[in-house]
Amino acid sequence: MLEHRFPHESDQDFRRRAERTARYARILVDAALANRFVRQFIGDPSLPHTEESERCNPTVRVEYEQAIAIGGLGECLQSTRSKH
Repeated sequence: MLEHRFPHESDQDFRRRAERTARYARILVDAALANRFVRQFIGDPSLPHTEESERCNPTVRVEYEQAIAIGGLGECLQSTRSKH
């Protein structure tokens, strides 16, 4: 199982780090949603994406030397798992 806590990290330190990470994530999603191309993307009625769905599961671009994936974070990591 993946452990998110650093070795010897206190509960309070872990909570502070998690809250800071959540603030950064909100800032990044807000910035993406302010982008005119993202607004156009979520405004396309032929696509299932809405502002709310992008806030819950933002579309990301994961890029390696030989692979680029665009989609939800979990989907991108799964599809590029064996790429080096």
